[in-house]
Amino acid sequence: MYYLILSLALLAHLNSSAVCSRILGVFPSSGYSQYLLAEPLMIELAEKGHEVTVISAFETRNVTNLRSITVPMPVDKEESDSLYKLQDLNIFRNLEVFNELTLACTENILKDTKVQSLLNSNESFDLVIVETFNNEGHLAFAKHFKAHLVLFSSQALSQWNAELVGNINLPSYLPTPFSRSVPSMNFMERFINTMAMWYDKYLKIFYHYPAQQALINKHFPVKYKLEDIMYNASLMLSCSHVSTSGSISLTPSVIEVGGLHIKSKGLPDNFKSFLDSANEGAILFSMGSNLRSSSLSKETIREIVNMIANLQYKVIWKFEDLDLENKPSNLLISKWVPQNDILAHPNIIAFISHCGMGGTTEAVYHGVPVIGIPVFADQFANVLRLVRMEMAVELPFQQLSGKVLQEAIQEVLHNKKYRENAKTRSNVMRDRVLEPLDEAVYWVEYVIKHDGAHYLKSSFSDLAWYQLYLVDVILAIAVIPYVIFILIRLMGKLLT
Repeated sequence: MYYLILSLALLAHLNSSAVCSRILGVFPSSGYSQYLLAEPLMIELAEKGHEVTVISAFETRNVTNLRSITVPMPVDKEESDSLYKLQDLNIFRNLEVFNELTLACTENILKDTKVQSLLNSNESFDLVIVETFNNEGHLAFAKHFKAHLVLFSSQALSQWNAELVGNINLPSYLPTPFSRSVPSMNFMERFINTMAMWYDKYLKIFYHYPAQQALINKHFPVKYKLEDIMYNASLMLSCSHVSTSGSISLTPSVIEVGGLHIKSKGLPDNFKSFLDSANEGAILFSMGSNLRSSSLSKETIREIVNMIANLQYKVIWKFEDLDLENKPSNLLISKWVPQNDILAHPNIIAFISHCGMGGTTEAVYHGVPVIGIPVFADQFANVLRLVRMEMAVELPFQQLSGKVLQEAIQEVLHNKKYRENAKTRSNVMRDRVLEPLDEAVYWVEYVIKHDGAHYLKSSFSDLAWYQLYLVDVILAIAVIPYVIFILIRLMGKLLT
């Protein structure tokens, strides 16, 4: 009954004419796959009549009511290839590198001349949507324009965004994306995760936050204090769902809209004809938008090509060098692939993926079993979740070779449980009260309609970290008896 009432209420809202609002979106990440999750929301808001401005590293599709301010992130081939090396770093060094990367992404947006022109203009906005990417300095956009703030996360809930909307972030419960763990963790995993979260907090307090504050001071007309803007978000739209990220505790200010970007657009003719003729089935192989398959070692590429040549299946490989030697007839290579539409094709039988959040969501939605080759960040956790669902096998990148990849393909295709579990998980994702894109639009408009809807936030935001984790109480419990003991001893000496 509850879901029926909620569904009717949401549909009534969506069918009503929304008041036109001015909305600014800020999406700093350099990964195109991350922006692909956000773009449909901004376009949908524009098509509903809102005046939308988008700041991102990528050009937004041209639609009425939408202005795109493109700020490319300078990433050369060498930097892209270095992402493969992140898997060799320990969790603490990964946290350091991530902070360095996100600081650069933050400044890249703020120093842009077009963005500076906007900040120094007389324009106004009713609401600002900011992608959470360790870019706390960008939260000042909402303060500067005196607008409501909504966060957008291309990942599941994590230590990088949970506290911004008052969601309790316990290291015993919520793994850091670099810990290569998922709930429920054993003792060693909880120990490592706790050390990593404490180290990340140390980096934030003594290095990252001061650096973000310096960027605010340098690039905004007014020097806003970081502590005054960090917890002003009304809610966060998270590209997660119970079907992909499992069941975790969320406050009302976190809305899961995983799959909002999934919409069939139709396949280009070359992909369609190739897949239509795949009578024995076809496999998609893609390492995402940030990682380059052509940067694998020549020996590994040669082994994979030879392995594909001996398969009875057709393979589409996102491969950046179109001059691939000895390309077999059953292999189609392309610098970019329409991943979602390919996975939707009925002849696709497996997906070889690095398991970014977008690809993981699409694989679950379309019920396609996965061979996961994680490299960095949340990819390890995404693979682990799919493995626990028994719809995927993990292939460590260090072990990648033609022979090992072939064994993984045979395991996934010959064991029916992977396909069956993938279809079961797909049914879970598709069984929604409302389409996730419609729900995301509803909540954005809800925030505007209810003047920020700050009552959605948990009181956790009002507590300092040492208060939340009872550090002050524990110290009091430990210190007070000791003080009493000392006082009693002193009194005893005075009386003798």
